[in-house]
Amino acid sequence: DGGGGGTMTTIAVVRRGVVGGGKDMDDPRGGPSLSLLVGTLPPGGEVGTFRVGGGEEGSVVPSPSSEFWRSLGKSGASSDEDVEVNDEDEDEDDDRPPSFLLFADPWSPIDAVLERIDKSASSSTKGAIVAGGISCPVAEASTVAINGRTIPRGSVAGVRLGGSAGLQAVVAQGSRAVGPTYAVTGAQGNVLTELDGQPALERLREVVEGASEEDRELINSGGLLCGVFSAPENDADAENLDEETDFLVRQVMGLVPNAGGIVVGAAQLRPGDAFRFHVRDASAAKEDLGRMVQRAEAERLFVGSEGAGRPVAAVQVSCVAR
Repeated sequence: DGGGGGTMTTIAVVRRGVVGGGKDMDDPRGGPSLSLLVGTLPPGGEVGTFRVGGGEEGSVVPSPSSEFWRSLGKSGASSDEDVEVNDEDEDEDDDRPPSFLLFADPWSPIDAVLERIDKSASSSTKGAIVAGGISCPVAEASTVAINGRTIPRGSVAGVRLGGSAGLQAVVAQGSRAVGPTYAVTGAQGNVLTELDGQPALERLREVVEGASEEDRELINSGGLLCGVFSAPENDADAENLDEETDFLVRQVMGLVPNAGGIVVGAAQLRPGDAFRFHVRDASAAKEDLGRMVQRAEAERLFVGSEGAGRPVAAVQVSCVAR
């Protein structure tokens, strides 16, 4: 709510698990659950919603040079039949980049949207803080709504915060590594075909055979994940990575037995990337989240209260891709 009788902006996301009030309602036998975060903007704060993709013609994403990306960072947002924008209380004199909460479903062009925000020809969204997650629908129905209106499947719904309102994001992977770190030596898009010169499936078998009984149970129960690290140029040697390396953790979407490959969710793999298998682990997730929150608190001390702002709310996004 913009305050002072202004327009209320709402966004709703349907998920399998609902977190709120210190409880995690992840058991479908407990019935439908609802978690709400309601508040008013601080003085000088801005909020708006927008949508990218979806609709009968497919998920259309504006080009990097499109006016749409400039409008997300500044006032005077435009819209067309593929993109809807609704920004309020813009301040042309505020050069600070905005923050975005993005929510999407598995059919949405979320990777393209993230790339556009990060690499847009306009500087208005560069440096923006982006957080959010991907919903887990049990059918092909829409799972996201903006201002009380359900948006089509395949859409990315966004909340834009600007002015004096913004985000500080932390990420806990919810997993721990198993087996050694490999170098990607063969890949086609998000299909991993070769690790250290051997078929990816063969490397997976080696990891499973050498894993502890606990880890084997996690893998067999669907807890296997993939960790990818795109090393900087001239520093792609996987052997230089250690246990503290922050891998980008993604789901295993499937196997390609004929090619000895593994399909990795929402990741474009390249030869030279570092790769390590992971398993879901609740204890590791809790420890990781605590460590990330402590790091965020330390960062605020160095920035100072004026630059960091005053925390007014916290949102936890619990999902398979964040």
